[in-house]
Amino acid sequence: MFQNFMTLFCFRCFIVVTLLLFLNGCGKTALPDGMPKPYPVTITITQEGKGLEKVFVILVPNDPALGQWTASGESDSSGKAVIRTLGKYPGVVPGKYNIVLRKREVQARYQNIPDPKVDREGYEKATRLYPIQPKDTWDLIDPKYSDQNTTPETIEVLKKKNNRTIEVGAAVKIKYPDPDEHLWK
Repeated sequence: MFQNFMTLFCFRCFIVVTLLLFLNGCGKTALPDGMPKPYPVTITITQEGKGLEKVFVILVPNDPALGQWTASGESDSSGKAVIRTLGKYPGVVPGKYNIVLRKREVQARYQNIPDPKVDREGYEKATRLYPIQPKDTWDLIDPKYSDQNTTPETIEVLKKKNNRTIEVGAAVKIKYPDPDEHLWK
């Protein structure tokens, strides 16, 4: 008898929890006040015909009224970037956007700092002279894509699924200007 009661109790609990999840939207996050409904956007980045990973994709709205609904994503190993608004909400608010693409590599400029366990004096001297190591930054795709004013890529997000493929051309490695260069000389 007790076993039948427990079975019936568990079944009722399961039904109640399922109904609550269904009525609550299965964990959907409510949109912020004033945010129009976003629509799915996937942008695939290719370089020389192959998917390019770790490209940061930013959609910059042409309409200043949409400026508060920033949208971005990062490409995966196949080159696909699923774009989210405010980094949280899947999709993008309808409108026209410039597509900014950034893929950069950062390298410490002074990599020969002595190991403090082996050469304590050399380590202290090096870190005193260069407490924060300057870094060289390299663009790994054509820099024209990295600025909203020079990027040739645009997208109009419509009230449907929006897919786009962008070929960024040949691989490059162009030194990105360091605005603090004068501090390291």
